[in-house]
Amino acid sequence: MSRLSNVGASLEDFKNFSRDIKKFLSEGDAQMLIEHFMKIKRMCPSFYFDFEVDEKDLGIEGGLKKVFKDKVQHRYCMWHILKKLPEKVGLVICRESEFLKEINSCVWGEDVEPAEFEERWTAIVEAHGLSDNEWLQEKRVDENHLEVRVRKSFFSNFTNPNLTLVEFWMRFESAMDTQRWAQSKLIAQSKYSFPDLATPLDTEKHAETYTPRIFEEFKVEIKAKMLYMCHWGQTKR
Repeated sequence: MSRLSNVGASLEDFKNFSRDIKKFLSEGDAQMLIEHFMKIKRMCPSFYFDFEVDEKDLGIEGGLKKVFKDKVQHRYCMWHILKKLPEKVGLVICRESEFLKEINSCVWGEDVEPAEFEERWTAIVEAHGLSDNEWLQEKRVDENHLEVRVRKSFFSNFTNPNLTLVEFWMRFESAMDTQRWAQSKLIAQSKYSFPDLATPLDTEKHAETYTPRIFEEFKVEIKAKMLYMCHWGQTKR
C-alpha cells in the first residue's frame, strides 16, 4: 500500500487548507512578519531591520528610491503585468484565443534568450492584431518591465508569485538553511577528510590544504606532470 494513502487527506484537501491559510493571513501577514523580525532581534541583538508606514507608503518602488537613491533600479513584477492583460487587451481575445497561453510561454520560458524573447513577443502581438495596443507597446519598450526574465535559479525551487509575505519569508529561510547546510557539509569534508594521494610527492601532500574539488583538479595536473617527467627521464637515457 502506498505511504501516501496513510496521510488521511487528498490533494484537494491540501489545496483547500492552503487557500484558508492565505485567507487568514491576507490582512495581517505584514504585521506577523514584523513581529517575527522583532522576535529574532530579541534573540540576536545584531540582527537589524526597519520599516516605515505612512499615508504617502508607494510600495517597493517608492521605498527603493527613498532608501537606495540611484544605486538600485526597480524592476516591475512580470506576474502583476500579466495579470492585467485581460483588462488591457480585452476579455474576448483572452478567452477565445491562444493569446494568453502564447504570451505566458514566451515570458516564463526558462531557455528563452533576450533576442528570441523580443522576436516571439512581437510575433504573438502581431498575430493577434494587437500591434497598435499602446499598453503592450509600452511594456515592450520599457526596460523596467521586460529586461529581466525568469531563469533557473536556486530560489526558483522555493518561491512562486502567489505567496504571502509570511510564506515567502518561511521559504526564504528554508532556502538559506539549505545553503548553509550544504556549505557546512563542504567545510566539514574539507577539514576532516583526507583525499587519496595519487603520487608520493611532497608537493601533493602539501596540496591537501586545498578544498576537495580543487585538490581533485590539482591531482589530475600533478599526475600528468609526473608521467611527463618519467617519459622525459626515459628519453634522456
